[in-house]
Amino acid sequence: MKIAVVGAGIAGLTCAYMLCSKHKVYIFEKSNRPGGGLFSIRYKEGNVDSFVDLGFSVYNRAHYPNLVNLLDQLKIRSQEVPKRIVINHPNAKLYWCLGDDSHSFSTTTSFLKPINYKVFSLWRNWKKQWKSFLEKKDKKTSLFEYLKEEGVSSEIQKKFVLPLIQSFWCGLRSTLEDMPAYFFFSFLSKIGLLEDSDDAKWRVIRGGGFRIVSQMVSALINPIHFQVEVVQVSRSPDSVEIITNTGEREFFDAVIFSLPADDALRILEKPTPSEYQVLGSFGYEEFDIVVHNDERFIQTPSKGSASWCIQVSDVPEKMPPVVTWNLNYLQQLPIKSNLFLTFVPQGNNVPKENTMVVLKRKAPKPTWKMLSVQKRFTEINGINRTYFCGDYWGEGTIEDSIGSALQVVPLIEKQQARAQTI
Repeated sequence: MKIAVVGAGIAGLTCAYMLCSKHKVYIFEKSNRPGGGLFSIRYKEGNVDSFVDLGFSVYNRAHYPNLVNLLDQLKIRSQEVPKRIVINHPNAKLYWCLGDDSHSFSTTTSFLKPINYKVFSLWRNWKKQWKSFLEKKDKKTSLFEYLKEEGVSSEIQKKFVLPLIQSFWCGLRSTLEDMPAYFFFSFLSKIGLLEDSDDAKWRVIRGGGFRIVSQMVSALINPIHFQVEVVQVSRSPDSVEIITNTGEREFFDAVIFSLPADDALRILEKPTPSEYQVLGSFGYEEFDIVVHNDERFIQTPSKGSASWCIQVSDVPEKMPPVVTWNLNYLQQLPIKSNLFLTFVPQGNNVPKENTMVVLKRKAPKPTWKMLSVQKRFTEINGINRTYFCGDYWGEGTIEDSIGSALQVVPLIEKQQARAQTI
């Protein structure tokens, strides 16, 4: 079969990598690089070259089985890194640590404060209850409703839970009322925060996550068409027509969309009612990420470094927290220079003299509509020679991208089998 893949993100690359040995696969990518949200920059310090991950960074073996299998297949090694998140209220002189040091929510003396004890108890209960909650598959209860039912005070909701959900790259502007409780626990479990087992420990790719991309690209038979944007996809019973921004037209036996759902819907001519309803139900969070060297963004009273630092304002319900990844500590980089990555949902507050790179990002926003249509994967995949994959089919992680691609591949094989019997 002759297959077009629109988008060279990790989902599209996984499809192409798995299919290229049996099919003629052609990838169209509007940017000048592959990988989508999985990308690295080269940072040189003296004679040392380091690759710094700016998209996908950490994973765990417990909840990323497809990624683990892919790494094994590509023979790419990883290493364990610290899992430590600090939620800091600088003006209130409060902070809490999650992850490897979750027992040290504050100093021994300050632990006696009622709010610190309540936070510790809440976190301990979540680590006991998250599995049973997810097993109920309750996708209608908001996080606010759940917390109210559990008797969590408004103070804890505002100072602890709200900053936590707004530290998610897919929830930077979320509120307790519009965050599904199911997604909240599903996301926390996916990134390994609710477990202390060895399999839930954080890991990074040795040499940078971009090694995944480079190895899959090198295995492709046909080169990727970079800086070629697909502007329209038309379908007929016998073929799929791809039209690019240069006016070129080409026919294929099938098309795989590895794009955000809204972008796929925009370029799809005459979408079916199901495609329109499913793809149109995914919303997105757009924001900037800033790579810089301003140490003020990770300063907390906590002893030791933090992988993620969440700096909370006095009015978290009005002003989202400032979320910063400590790249040196998080990725265990062999450099002395300090590198940080800060999420900027509104207005860049990183000084220009400290700014190194500014990039635009887009992540699926958790909503009830999203949860309700994710189960309709097979309803729109394999219909009219068209397939859709991406992180929006899950919690917005690389595992979800790879997982959706691995669901698409056998559907493609089924299409070929049907064609051979006709």
